[in-house]
Amino acid sequence: MTPANEAGTKLCISVSEKGVFVYGNKPAFKSLAKWMSWLAESDEADHFECHVVMSLEDDESKFEGKTPRNVWVLMDKKITDSFARRTDTDPGFELTFMAVENPDLEQLAKFQDAGVLPDETDEGQRDL
Repeated sequence: MTPANEAGTKLCISVSEKGVFVYGNKPAFKSLAKWMSWLAESDEADHFECHVVMSLEDDESKFEGKTPRNVWVLMDKKITDSFARRTDTDPGFELTFMAVENPDLEQLAKFQDAGVLPDETDEGQRDL
């Protein structure tokens, strides 16, 4: 079972050319800590994930369109066209944490010098 979020969670993910910044209140970081503990205790072979926006957003906001949302993403104007925007059918930009096995990390480490991810497959997944 996935972790329950703390009441009153509010979190903003800010994306710029300089990086990704996460701003949140205490309940948001307590919720995120529960998710990180859940990942840390999971079997790495399961490749469990925490999709921060999807996982921490209230059901009322996610499913009923309640605004203002309790979890949201803001982007620098210069990069907005580089990422998917949120729509009724697409969550848009997502920050995801995934527990993986060491061979998966070793495969990704091969791309450190290039600093570029490998191409996606036809299914939209990266070969790890």
